[in-house]
Amino acid sequence: MNQNTTQNPLLKNLVSDFESVISNGSEGYFDEKQYHDLISYYEKESMFEKALEVLSLALQQFEFRSEFYLAKAKLLLNLGQLEQAYKYLDKAESVAPFEVEIKILRAKVLAEDDRNVEALNLLDSIKSGCLSADLAEICISESYIFEKMKQFDLMFSSLSEALEIDASNTEALDRIWLSAELSRGYLKSITLHKRILDKDPYNYLAWYNLGHAYSSIGEYEEAIISLEYSFIINADFKNGYLDCADLCFQLKKYAKSLEYYKDAHELFGPDTELNLFIAECHIKLEQTKEAKSNLFSALKVDPYNEDLYYNLAECYSKEKSWYKAINAYHKAISIDDNREEYYLGLALAYAAIDNDEKAIINFKKSTMTGMEQPEYWVAFCSYLIRKGMISDALMILNESEDFTYSAGLLYCRAACSFIENNTVEGLTILEEALLEDFFQLDILYTINPEFKINTQIQAIIRYYASELNIATTEV
Repeated sequence: MNQNTTQNPLLKNLVSDFESVISNGSEGYFDEKQYHDLISYYEKESMFEKALEVLSLALQQFEFRSEFYLAKAKLLLNLGQLEQAYKYLDKAESVAPFEVEIKILRAKVLAEDDRNVEALNLLDSIKSGCLSADLAEICISESYIFEKMKQFDLMFSSLSEALEIDASNTEALDRIWLSAELSRGYLKSITLHKRILDKDPYNYLAWYNLGHAYSSIGEYEEAIISLEYSFIINADFKNGYLDCADLCFQLKKYAKSLEYYKDAHELFGPDTELNLFIAECHIKLEQTKEAKSNLFSALKVDPYNEDLYYNLAECYSKEKSWYKAINAYHKAISIDDNREEYYLGLALAYAAIDNDEKAIINFKKSTMTGMEQPEYWVAFCSYLIRKGMISDALMILNESEDFTYSAGLLYCRAACSFIENNTVEGLTILEEALLEDFFQLDILYTINPEFKINTQIQAIIRYYASELNIATTEV
């Protein structure tokens, strides 16, 4: 039995009594509340067969209680036993022919049985005249069927209708964001949630959904504000803290991200993942001492977590403790050898101690592991060009074309042409790179800072900066 049972002696005794009845084959008698408590307990423990045994006993005693037939039909649906579920729904309906909940569950079974049109027709037939709470439940049930049918706009509409009836319905609020993503109805979602918040400004899930909708259309400041409101209103809402912190991290607001991750850590207790997120913020803020402290704490709890070792290696790399970094990268790779960023980190560490052979081996592994990600090819080519290995760099550039494409690779190819004095070819490739992504220009300067004072190169860069309306201070 789990901890919750041991903390509740009455429930513990009830479960013990029931299991004694079952094992002895004796007749047991419990009241309705006790049966419901037993069913709830076994469902929470995912002991569905035991829950069915409880219901069988309950139905022997209370053969005219529709809720027990309904509960058994729900369990059978969850277990995929649809024919049996229909059977118990029929029995429930014979006892309570006008019970709306029975018809809603029947629609769910029909949908699971791929009889979607029948299910929708049944739900539609019971809409008129039912209570508002039932109507909201009907709309939510419709949303599952529309999701199954991949009619995501209708899924969103059904959930919107449910929320117009009951704006605090947690299930509808949880699902409306999924439907907005699936239908790409971000603007509709913003309008809906603003309307909900006009009526109920303390609806934390509405603020949470609004934040995600704003984020999806690139309104990041509004998104952060909305996500903040979600956990200001509900201080126990962990997802609000984490998603807001994650968005701040993506927007390079590392100090703010760190603040929210720390708040979550303080509120919800020690957590390996939170320690890792906190460490990543510290690394971005160049606070390697604090980052290592969090990583070492997490490693005591989870000593086989590859991400912890990788970030520890990143700390050592920032501190230029290359041999410690190499050791930590190797440890991460020994746990998971299919992460391109681990090989790149190791390659750069070997490059820093002039171990070219091992650097090249690991650059190669990073490109082979992350074939479709151009940044690993760019890092490898940049390294080879800086080492004067132009023919090798061109060979890697040619190989990369089978897997990926990016402006960064064009800048590398342009650099090769300039170094080999193929200026016209280099300028042509540079034009293409600038048009593709002007702001990756730093790759060219990282390869060779002298390109900054090359008059021909700078002339074409200034020309395209003007054409693209990019201020020269950004160049």
